Amino acid sequence: FETCNNSRLSACAIGLNFVKNNTVVHSSKHFIQPPTPAPFFTRPLDLPGITFDDVEYSMNFKELWDFEFSKYFTENLIVFHNASMELSILKNLFEHYEISPYKISYIDTMLFADKLGYPKKLTDLARTLNIEIKQHHDPESDAETCSFIFGELIDKYPNYKELIRTI
Repeated sequence: FETCNNSRLSACAIGLNFVKNNTVVHSSKHFIQPPTPAPFFTRPLDLPGITFDDVEYSMNFKELWDFEFSKYFTENLIVFHNASMELSILKNLFEHYEISPYKISYIDTMLFADKLGYPKKLTDLARTLNIEIKQHHDPESDAETCSFIFGELIDKYPNYKELIRTI
């Protein structure tokens, strides 16, 4: 997720990267209309290049969930980097839009990396594993980076399934 401000309810974009048999089969970015008129960061360093104009006519999270996301999130292992942040955003959106029930299986590459003695920060971890980040803070690029990191980490720790959690 990317947010338009510091609120965990201000999701304005999400990047998805689909991997099958260690191969990226699809990648996408969806703009999300925040649930309430949310102020956007104004300084360029605070904003990952997403403006109100990008999301003005986008679907809100509930619409995206009903239209597409529910099948992705409930039928697949979801790989997050810094899952506590991402899950906080997700849970806030679920609560706001009264989305239930849901069951999401996930793994956190940040905690996975830490377990193996690697850096936790996405950019440092990618550099350590020789993975190029095309455009940090672009949700699609970060999702791609996360999937590549996951691929590298499971090669180093084949018992990764014991790290899978469910919400």
